Amino acid sequence: MAHRVILHIGAMKSGTSFIQSRLGRNRGALEAQGFLFPGKNWHQQVLAVTDVLQRQRVGVASREGKWQALVDEVAASSGTALISMEFLGPVGPKKIRAVLDSFPGVDVRVVLTVRDLNRCIPAMWQETLKNFRTWTLDEYVVAIRAADGPGKLFWREQDTPAMARRWVNAVGREQFTLVTVPGPDAGPELLWDRFASAVGIDPATCPPVPGANESLGAASALVLRRLNQMLEDGGMEFKDYVPLVKHGLAKNVLGAHKKNEPSVGLEVAPWVEDRARSIIEEFRELDVRVVGELSDLLPVEVRGVHPSAVSTEEQLQAAVAGLTGLIHARRRERRRRQAK
Repeated sequence: MAHRVILHIGAMKSGTSFIQSRLGRNRGALEAQGFLFPGKNWHQQVLAVTDVLQRQRVGVASREGKWQALVDEVAASSGTALISMEFLGPVGPKKIRAVLDSFPGVDVRVVLTVRDLNRCIPAMWQETLKNFRTWTLDEYVVAIRAADGPGKLFWREQDTPAMARRWVNAVGREQFTLVTVPGPDAGPELLWDRFASAVGIDPATCPPVPGANESLGAASALVLRRLNQMLEDGGMEFKDYVPLVKHGLAKNVLGAHKKNEPSVGLEVAPWVEDRARSIIEEFRELDVRVVGELSDLLPVEVRGVHPSAVSTEEQLQAAVAGLTGLIHARRRERRRRQAK
């Protein structure tokens, strides 16, 4: 069994895809330093964590036995195993215990990456759109402030002090590290350097990789929202939506179009400022190790435009780009089948 297991538990939209891609593409460099990033690919970690947490409605293939397979791989290794999956963040004590009990006698450490609240809001809104939801940004913000409806779902994934308390209670303060996501002008490498420092990786040994889970531009987000409404009216099931729309269109096609359209912007509202300062104070009271600065969690304006300012022409261009991308993807798939 590995003598140490590090659980990177999220939070969502805190650079997790960026970190996971970096880890997954640099397995050789990690192994040379005594780190195992288990699974042939990161998706196997998704299935494994989905299995142990008994999550429902995720639109993934059969997951039965995936967690045990991951645990067996860790057991057959030495050194440090690194599991990164944001589903772990918001779970309760019973499921935390199920995860920890899988590694008896092992030094288990927990890392939580956290981003400032205001940047999380439009990012999480887009994530809802990628998961077949149809709320407008304004509806979403109102619900977050009221902690009602979709706001309850938001705070389940973004009440990071509550996540930290539950995991600290389970593993101990000394085993827990908070990594703050730097401001938007810092560039992604600083986040990587901080994460690598938190877990003990030499950051220079793991070079950058192509971007993962890119956010959508404002026009593409509106196109996806309208498409979701039409597909919902047409009776599409979530299990079909995930491969066709979430991955096939939103992640693989529309994400690449972002450079051609304005981003979704959001000013800092007074209530967001107040809540962010409360979050910072809660982390101070927890007195956990911090890599970065708690001041990074002060909210900053998200540069871009409000969706209401996006023209019909811009939405049309995004829709055509989406159709074009899907047609090219279908052509490539057809050629692969013909080549077999």
